[in-house]
Amino acid sequence: MKKIVFILSSASLLSFAAVAQADTTYKPVELPAGFISQMDIVYTKAGDWAGQMDIYLPKSNKPTPVVINIHGGGWNKGVRQSQTGFNSFFKAGFAVANISYRLTGQATAPAAVEDARCALIYLIKNAKALNIDTDKIVVMGGSAGGHLALMAGMLGD
Repeated sequence: MKKIVFILSSASLLSFAAVAQADTTYKPVELPAGFISQMDIVYTKAGDWAGQMDIYLPKSNKPTPVVINIHGGGWNKGVRQSQTGFNSFFKAGFAVANISYRLTGQATAPAAVEDARCALIYLIKNAKALNIDTDKIVVMGGSAGGHLALMAGMLGD
């Protein structure tokens, strides 16, 4: 019995160690034919921190709708690079802007909300150059990203 408890305890500790050292590399977004990417675009700065986004754009003669994606993570962890499931949007001809925001270890509230707003404003101001339709902007996210999407869309200019 002691041997079984020892084995189970060891297995538990090893599994915790494996989680703690989890692979933090992410697969790149797979773009379909007819799309281009613009990576690490700085959309805002706050002190030494630079807010970056990756934009995936369809080649189109007319302005395209855009989805702004905001990662989750409880406002204290997570990275935009973990978000790669945009195929449904690509198939529909949407551009996607995948953004980073300041986490709680980097700044206090409402910094993340400000960053989400800055990303939206950046895309609106650069709509012509990016060929996006400012009447067709979707802001979305999961968990903390969902909260930030709501705030970005609800707050006035």
